[in-house]
Amino acid sequence: MKNFYQILGVPENVEDADLKKAYKKLAIKYHPDKQHGNEEKFKEISEAYDVLKDKKKRQQYDLERQFGNQRGGFGQNFGSFEEVVLNMDGINDIFQQHFGGGTSPFSNRIRNKDIKITMNVTLEDIYFNKSKDIVVRMPNGSTKSLNVSIPVNADYDTIIRYRGLGDNRYSNMNPGDLLIALNIVPHPEFQKEGSNLFKTIDINVFDVMIGTSYTIQHLDDVKSTLKIPSMTAPGTKLRLRGKGMPKKNGTFGDMIVTIDYDMPKKLTDVQKKMLEDVKNLC
Repeated sequence: MKNFYQILGVPENVEDADLKKAYKKLAIKYHPDKQHGNEEKFKEISEAYDVLKDKKKRQQYDLERQFGNQRGGFGQNFGSFEEVVLNMDGINDIFQQHFGGGTSPFSNRIRNKDIKITMNVTLEDIYFNKSKDIVVRMPNGSTKSLNVSIPVNADYDTIIRYRGLGDNRYSNMNPGDLLIALNIVPHPEFQKEGSNLFKTIDINVFDVMIGTSYTIQHLDDVKSTLKIPSMTAPGTKLRLRGKGMPKKNGTFGDMIVTIDYDMPKKLTDVQKKMLEDVKNLC
């Protein structure tokens, strides 16, 4: 199905005046009588405007775009928008007469579009179960304010669904849902995988050889001491239990720390001599 909104270069919530203005601009540009006119393009924008300027045609077109058209082009799938939506009350009346009350099960199957937006969150937002105030722009141009609570078990594929808070342009249809996809922004120190936190640290090679300890500051600013055994190989992963992200059951994941070597860029003659002596002792 052609995207008439895209053809005319207008948003789906375009007002009549702006729709007409966009059409006139394109019609003048592509009119076949002009030197650089384009008859096919002119026909295309005329077809698009003919549908979108008419309220009933536009409602039917939007409905077919949302639910799909099984028979081809626009207008072939539904007799009219009223038959599908506006007469739903009539279907409910028949349902009540024959089945003793209630509404037709079909009345709940057709609904307005879902609205999906993306919201950026940090690891701190998730760790502390913070909430964020957002403003959602609806397809009809209105705005909706919402306070979104960020789940402690949120992950990269988390989508928060608010039922009935989506598109509600068509009053004879149930409202759609509002879907908020969480985008976890990169953290300068940690990477999150499930409920575990991952971090890589560079340790002076001489400290690794004799064994040392390393202080790590957590998301909550609490410091933990990691003991690094003597001769720990590069790439070794050490675990700090319970120092990861919170879980839904109230416990915490772990922090996995990967050891990397911080090699000196140059050695003094004394250091070289000491290393030679150690080498000879091995």
